[in-house]
Amino acid sequence: MESPTGTAHRRLLTVLRIEPLLGVAVLLCVGLMNVLGGTLVPATSVPSASSLSRTTAQPVQPRPLTLSTFDHRFQVIFTMTPKLVGTNHVQVRIVDPQTGKAVPVVKVQLNTELLERDMGPAVVPPQGDGTGQFSGTADLAVRGTWRIIVQIQTPDDPYHFHEAYIDVDLAV
Repeated sequence: MESPTGTAHRRLLTVLRIEPLLGVAVLLCVGLMNVLGGTLVPATSVPSASSLSRTTAQPVQPRPLTLSTFDHRFQVIFTMTPKLVGTNHVQVRIVDPQTGKAVPVVKVQLNTELLERDMGPAVVPPQGDGTGQFSGTADLAVRGTWRIIVQIQTPDDPYHFHEAYIDVDLAV
């Protein structure tokens, strides 16, 4: 006859032999999920023909927003399209609020940062056309609220930035 401790001892040894194999299997599954998870494409709904005709018949025009720098030295007319996750086209026009005329002799830089998560700021160097109009592209990679900071640098004070910002909510 076998003692109860001998049976328990054998059972414990069996469990201890199987447990590392189960651990390796779990790690293997997690590794495969990490590698293969990015290859899955989320299901999207296919728009109906009637919704396509409605959207193509009435294109949405971007609405420019007028911002003022914190020191009230400049007005910034800001436009962003399409305001979706991914690449967005940004246009900035710098205006003197006293005269209402464009200010062509400034340098402009845009910084983008996601407010919900600290992903670090990204710099967008827009190109000027010499008339106070600047344009560039901003890659906004994820959903959330993005803060776009417009920094204006003048030739008479190159170490001081005049800033304005706008928060943009991206849903898709």
